[in-house]
Amino acid sequence: MERLLISLFVGLFLLTGKTLALSKNANPPSRNYYIEAGTGVNWYHLRQNTMLVSHDDGWPDDRNLVDRAKDKALLLIGAGFQWTSERIWFSNQSIGLEFSHGFPTSVEGTVEQFSLPEFRNYRFHYRVYRNTLLLNGKTSIYRWRCLMPYIEAALGTTWNTSGTYIESALPGISPRINPGFTDKTNNNLSYAAGAGLDFAVKNNLWATLGYRYEWFGRVDTGRGMDTFNGNDLKNKLYANTMLFRLRYAVV
Repeated sequence: MERLLISLFVGLFLLTGKTLALSKNANPPSRNYYIEAGTGVNWYHLRQNTMLVSHDDGWPDDRNLVDRAKDKALLLIGAGFQWTSERIWFSNQSIGLEFSHGFPTSVEGTVEQFSLPEFRNYRFHYRVYRNTLLLNGKTSIYRWRCLMPYIEAALGTTWNTSGTYIESALPGISPRINPGFTDKTNNNLSYAAGAGLDFAVKNNLWATLGYRYEWFGRVDTGRGMDTFNGNDLKNKLYANTMLFRLRYAVV
């Protein structure tokens, strides 16, 4: 998957260069800086549904079974450079930096003590949020009046922060010492690929609705407390994302 996304990212830049070269034989493209802002929803997923927690006394590992990671909103800002021509095919290309903040989501599940289904005695949840910085390449495919379907690919880094781990006993079960996994921030390679539709509200103002697959990488907690101080919870985070953006070209 990583190689496929990187290949798509490189391909968009090669396509941009080829399109600009062809446009020199027609009307030269306009070149503008742009700024954009947007919002959307991340439908988060964890790569692994099971996280193991070992015991120092030789008992079988506990299993933290993930039920879900809640869907959460995001905010995005960006700026860059775009080329726009009168061509029908591949009429617009852009390259720019974007920063997005994903609001805290809650990872929730059940603790299965000693890896035995009959000992699913506790519920757990902990908080995860992210900040992502990406270099984004985007090209329109076809222009019909004010509508332009597009594809995009992005590559960069994500800072995932997780922590505030809390456990609660199920009815009829005695509480135990909270493992208290501490906060930790992981810095990871991140990438995204997507497609959508641009709508030209004005010549220099576009509205965009699109879908992305986004990979955010490792999302590990810090070490636990007391008898859990040799353990942490390790996982990897990705999302299916819907985005709405407004882009303004600075003429």
